[in-house]
Amino acid sequence: MKWRLSRLRLRHRRTVLDALAQVGEAGMTPNSLEVTTELNEQVLNAALVDLMDAGLVKQRVDNSVLTDLRALHYLLCEPAKPGR
Repeated sequence: MKWRLSRLRLRHRRTVLDALAQVGEAGMTPNSLEVTTELNEQVLNAALVDLMDAGLVKQRVDNSVLTDLRALHYLLCEPAKPGR
């Protein structure tokens, strides 16, 4: 049973990565990600935390002020250059 949960978590993370890869540098707001991926908020947040901890996804806040969630965007991190 435990392996099923692990596979499900992997599938959720891949779904989020695929959605972010499609939009590129523009990133996506939390609401857009929820609608696009069809993941509920709790599952989406868990996937985003896992991906940020792994260094694959980062947050960008427009105008450097988080006054509402429309200013927050998630996007893929740039891959590390070899030798760095």
